[in-house]
Amino acid sequence: MTNTHPTESPTKFDEQFVTKKMYFVEKFLPPDCPKCRQSFKEEGKDWVRLLGDILDGKKSGRVTEGYQIMVCKHCENLTAQFLLDNYTISDKEEAVRLCREEGYVNLKELEAFGTSAVDTHTIYVKTKI
Repeated sequence: MTNTHPTESPTKFDEQFVTKKMYFVEKFLPPDCPKCRQSFKEEGKDWVRLLGDILDGKKSGRVTEGYQIMVCKHCENLTAQFLLDNYTISDKEEAVRLCREEGYVNLKELEAFGTSAVDTHTIYVKTKI
């Protein structure tokens, strides 16, 4: 049963949908463009992900197993991106520290709610870099 009256206190059901500010950082290979050597630090500024193709006027999704395609915004080179790991955390200072000291990039502020509003660390590949 949900609480519909705006002056009533929220129920446990309503509390799980309260939004929370989170921060996302990721680590992947290669860390820079193999053609022009520009560092891949910020998605949209340094690179974009190629999510699909337009062939014969029809857009189709690009399905890849274990990698994504990046397009360098500086030289338009296509590069395979291999995700290593990422963090989604609520502590902005820790996210900045991960970028500054641990080599993570692409710091983004997110708004999460419910079960998504918890700190997570996803490991795709373990390396000794």
